[in-house]
Amino acid sequence: MRSRIGQRSAPRRPYATLGIILLIVGPVFAVGSWATIEYMPLVALGTAAAFFGIVSLALANTLPEVSPETSLLLIESGFDNTAALIEETGVDGIGIDPAVSPAWAARTLQPYCTVQGN
Repeated sequence: MRSRIGQRSAPRRPYATLGIILLIVGPVFAVGSWATIEYMPLVALGTAAAFFGIVSLALANTLPEVSPETSLLLIESGFDNTAALIEETGVDGIGIDPAVSPAWAARTLQPYCTVQGN
């Protein structure tokens, strides 16, 4: 049995957490920048952070909770649709990210086009 002491878990509502942090830090940064050095670009940055905090809080209330299993299913079906899209559009070659599994790329993409990756 593994010990969970010192391990952090991801927040359950990351957009809400981000929104609260930005709503606190943004105005403090804007007022601090204006009061200490009167530099408008930093005030604008703080104001933008507060705005993004509001947007993040709005997203937190509108996004549905999706289980990890459902997320994996959606990703896998998206990969399958990518292969169909390649076949329909007649693309000759594509580049893939190094994070993409070479086995998956060979199985799913290479039958349809040339695959370039690092």
